Amino acid sequence: MFSYYIARILLFCSTFLLGLQITTLPLFIIYKEYKNMICYRQMFSIGIFEIFLHICGNIYSVSFMLLIFQQTCLAVNRLIVVIKTYRLSNVEYTETKIEKILFNSIIIISWILAFIYVLIATNGNSGLLYDPESLAFNEYKNIKERKLMTRFDLQGVLIMIPLPLTTLTIYCTVFTLLIKMRIQNNKNSVLCVSLLKPEEYRLLIQSIFMFITFNITLITWFLKSWIEESSDYKIFKPLWMLTFTCICGLNPVLYLCMSRKLRNQMLIFIRWNKP
Repeated sequence: MFSYYIARILLFCSTFLLGLQITTLPLFIIYKEYKNMICYRQMFSIGIFEIFLHICGNIYSVSFMLLIFQQTCLAVNRLIVVIKTYRLSNVEYTETKIEKILFNSIIIISWILAFIYVLIATNGNSGLLYDPESLAFNEYKNIKERKLMTRFDLQGVLIMIPLPLTTLTIYCTVFTLLIKMRIQNNKNSVLCVSLLKPEEYRLLIQSIFMFITFNITLITWFLKSWIEESSDYKIFKPLWMLTFTCICGLNPVLYLCMSRKLRNQMLIFIRWNKP
């Protein structure tokens, strides 16, 4: 009975957070200050894949793999910003044409891979079948029919395994550079090395929080598969549901909490505030 009420509470929270995610993401492509920044484009793409993971619950692999890849790309973007600020001593960071082409190409490739995966998944012989009633992709029980998708999942997971560690290394490098910048500023009466703008700090904090939340969910996903057959699964299930709810909805909460401007823009977007 207790787990029943927990499930209902998490379902309500999950639905609310999903609605908040769907409401917040359009702002990243409506307002010029967001859609022209690589970081926000990456966050928009991550948000779309989170929605995909949220709705199409049984296609965990493609959503997780592409989210891992997108998280690494976002970390690289933050590293580039910090390196440029550190070396050029200029807080007015501007994105070069090469950066825009590179990251836009990465986003497009991610979307193409996702589209191909969905096409494969909707093929009746591939191992997954779309169920319109549950709005999700369900696995076939026939082992032969699951071979193609299982092979694809295994190869994808093996390729993506080093990326979380790579992302962690990138953020450690970012912290090292920020510490050096602070030390140099403290040693000089005149700032010879400029620190990041408040907005860049906010984006860095958001990206790190997204990375931590996602990896907690990833770990619980692997643990779920490992202990699913054990007697402790009933105890573990609420934790899995909670972390899954977080990955699918806490990011927009973080956006809105850390940016008053974005909150006002969202209220204008949903007509709760006058423009």
